[in-house]
Amino acid sequence: MSVVSLRRPIEEWSEWVGFGEILLYDPGVKDVEVLLSGLDSHCYAIPLTDGAAKLLIESLLSTASVRVIHLLGHGTPGTIRLGDFTLDTDSWASIHEALETNAKAVDTFKAIKTINFWSCDTGHGEIGMKFLQDIANTTGATVNGSDQKVGAA
Repeated sequence: MSVVSLRRPIEEWSEWVGFGEILLYDPGVKDVEVLLSGLDSHCYAIPLTDGAAKLLIESLLSTASVRVIHLLGHGTPGTIRLGDFTLDTDSWASIHEALETNAKAVDTFKAIKTINFWSCDTGHGEIGMKFLQDIANTTGATVNGSDQKVGAA
């Protein structure tokens, strides 16, 4: 397992290049250290603490080597909170729009094979299912999200 801090300029994020799986997580999730201790060694974990989540997600989606993205945070139907960033239908549309303006990103965007939401209720109800389906449709990835509570609490 590798864990990196994002308290440096985005240009210096290079440790995760070459990892096929990336976990972006909210360090405020209860007992996150326990979850991280069981992480596979081929998955690179990045805490989202300094307002860079949107840009990092865009970077991951436009990196050909990344095949699986795991997102661990607090969820509600159609949303996941990652640190101070909320990924929802509107923020996803903004990310997708930014990637479509970059020709290289469009080519690598479809490299993502799986996106896993490790959050409560993100896929719950019509709103949740539409959110997950929008992400699947724009990436071509298999998208997984829970329609109920997850975790021990």
